[in-house]
Amino acid sequence: MAADPRLRIVRPYPLDGDSFAGDKKVRNRRQFTQIVLAAIPFTGLASAQTSGGVLKGVVRDPIETPIVNARIVLCAAGGRTFDAKSDSNGAFETTGIPAGSWNFKAEATSFVSLQQTGVVIREGAETTMSFHLRVGSNACPYHVELAESNLPEKPILHK
Repeated sequence: MAADPRLRIVRPYPLDGDSFAGDKKVRNRRQFTQIVLAAIPFTGLASAQTSGGVLKGVVRDPIETPIVNARIVLCAAGGRTFDAKSDSNGAFETTGIPAGSWNFKAEATSFVSLQQTGVVIREGAETTMSFHLRVGSNACPYHVELAESNLPEKPILHK
């Protein structure tokens, strides 16, 4: 059966060995797409390296024991905040903080909160703040006293 000469197969792109007037345009589009796709990872990398600063440190109690789950908050004058929680070693880190002056607060259950104003974060730099939180008055909700005893001073021996 012979092909009908009135029918023509139209492809949106050339197959191997095919040629049509749009070959050059298609090739240029492919090259442009490849260049753009190849450049995407580098643009993300460059912006990640220059997008703000880093605050990190360690939270401990007065006898150098790490404080787990301490909440670290940085607050800007405009109300923008960045939060972090300390891990099992008392370490914390928060990234992407815009450069500028920030108010700092650290708090943990059973400890007195620590606040500091004017913490300076620099673009692309690490700021380290390690500190100790004092034990708060609510650390132990029970009051323990030694009650008077009815026990004799010397033990009584029975025969």
